[in-house]
Amino acid sequence: MSKVVGKIIVLMAWKITMGSMDFSMTLSHVLHQGGSR
Repeated sequence: MSKVVGKIIVLMAWKITMGSMDFSMTLSHVLHQGGSR
């Protein structure tokens, strides 16, 4: 059971690491659009 939990944690961490770039890009885009208005 602990193996499954560890796998899920690794998957979540990997997803967050991979999505952090896309997330920061989207966030900066939204902030830029909100400030320009």
